Amino acid sequence: DKNELLFSEFGINYNDEPEIYKKGSVVIREEVLVDVVDKQGNMSKRTKTVVAILHCDIIKDAFWNKHPEVLGEKGTRAERKAASQKRREAGQGQGQGQEQEQHLDDPAAADKAE
Repeated sequence: DKNELLFSEFGINYNDEPEIYKKGSVVIREEVLVDVVDKQGNMSKRTKTVVAILHCDIIKDAFWNKHPEVLGEKGTRAERKAASQKRREAGQGQGQGQEQEQHLDDPAAADKAE
């Protein structure tokens, strides 16, 4: 397999490589708290949206549970999947919208459809 080839040919252990080389990069918007000082010198905290570059595995639940806003949804991936299943059951036989929701919840299904 590829890992064996990397190790035998180049002495590189794939598992020791940084995430950026194994999974690539993801660019998302994140809200962060920043300190703001008004004209009177009073300090307060505000949220600010910043662009973040992450080097992580987006296939596993950890990413989606931490960043549900990427899909415009709230809650954990399991909660979103249950809600999506409910919507599918309520609208069975309505066609294309069903398929699209399944792809959002199941990256493997999206890969098969492409």
